[in-house]
Amino acid sequence: MTIQNKVKISIVFFIISILFVLILVLNPLLKEIKNNSTDLISQEEKSVSLDEKIKNLEGLKAVYSQFEPNLEKIDALLVNSEMPIDFISFLEGIGKLNQGKIKISSVSCSKTEEDIWPSVCFQVSFAGATVNFFKFLEKIENSPYLVSIKNLNINMVKEKNNVSIQANILLKIYSK
Repeated sequence: MTIQNKVKISIVFFIISILFVLILVLNPLLKEIKNNSTDLISQEEKSVSLDEKIKNLEGLKAVYSQFEPNLEKIDALLVNSEMPIDFISFLEGIGKLNQGKIKISSVSCSKTEEDIWPSVCFQVSFAGATVNFFKFLEKIENSPYLVSIKNLNINMVKEKNNVSIQANILLKIYSK
């Protein structure tokens, strides 16, 4: 073998060695770089998404702070369905104020498709003077609660020179 052949064989061997090293070392490195770049892009997209969510949340906080007083007022309009003591006390108070005899009983409500809030129903019987009944009814309509009069039955009762009213009112009170 001549020196020229030895050099050629050495060059070929060297080139094969370099290709072998490139295939064995660089190929896994390139795959790792590709995987890492895909992960990086995914992380950047998640970061952008989180930034948008944070901005939306901050916007919602600002809107909530604007509407919070109104939400508290709306909440005050609704009666606690499990303990409607405040509303019953309110009815008893306006009954006494208007010099009428009232009787309050809880009745079941039929839920309709129109109802968007839960509700509690009460049957209220009022007996007293006509003027006092209309004052009583006006106070219910102007009450600080969200009330709907579902049924109203009025009977006039004549006693000697006195005319009074006996009324049955079905009230639907929207609750929390």
